[in-house]
Amino acid sequence: MKSLRFLTVLISVFHVSCTAFAGTEVTGRSVKEISYEEFGAYRGGKENFTLVDVLSRESYEKGHIEGAISFPLDTINKKTAARALSNKARTVIVYCGGFKCHASTKAALKLEKLGYNVLDYKGGLEEWQNKGNKLLEEERR
Repeated sequence: MKSLRFLTVLISVFHVSCTAFAGTEVTGRSVKEISYEEFGAYRGGKENFTLVDVLSRESYEKGHIEGAISFPLDTINKKTAARALSNKARTVIVYCGGFKCHASTKAALKLEKLGYNVLDYKGGLEEWQNKGNKLLEEERR
């Protein structure tokens, strides 16, 4: 019986920590996600926004969505955000590799905590390409 209780507690702890890691809600804060269609509306609309690729610089150079800036997740802090995203009133749309990648959600949470209005395009590079769109490669100098 003790083993069963221990196993139940262990599974519960594992579930909670995986949900916090993988989900869009961490410590009671939700990230606003947008779909491919909503992302397309932003791209075709008149609202100004900053598109942010939160993957590594190497990944960005291999291929990114047109108009995106490279701002890797592990470099996001108050100082770097102020340089890269100077206007807090402007919407920031973050993306990463796709639905299974959680870097964009983590980046969105970091940026929201710093006072930015952030949307998370969860489909990322994978969905973007699957819908027939091309990625741009960074020109090597």
